[in-house]
Amino acid sequence: MKLKIGDIIIILFFVISSTGIFLSHTLSRVVSDDMMVEVVIEREVVDRIPLNQNLEKTYTSELGTNTIVIEDGKIHVHDADCNDKICVNTKEAQYAGDAIVCLPNRFSVEIIGDLGGEVDAISE
Repeated sequence: MKLKIGDIIIILFFVISSTGIFLSHTLSRVVSDDMMVEVVIEREVVDRIPLNQNLEKTYTSELGTNTIVIEDGKIHVHDADCNDKICVNTKEAQYAGDAIVCLPNRFSVEIIGDLGGEVDAISE
């Protein structure tokens, strides 16, 4: 089976367009110096920490204990006493809007900050 010129053009179109979509999505992720890490336990914000400082901090509630590490503009859950350890195995968060959640402990960390200055919707 031989490829015809039309087949090659269609393949090149899909390769170039998918590469463009991937690059535009990757490059549009916002990273800025004013981003904060918001720590929430049982739907209550308990801490806000600048993402640009390096630290390790432990949070304890009636439901459990979670330890976060902020390093080089990235955050991850280093340790948790929950059974499933999904939060510990979640990849590091570094962009505005990224979050790591520990459902058994009702614990979450989310990076908040400038999301690009665009308004998605206005509600009245």
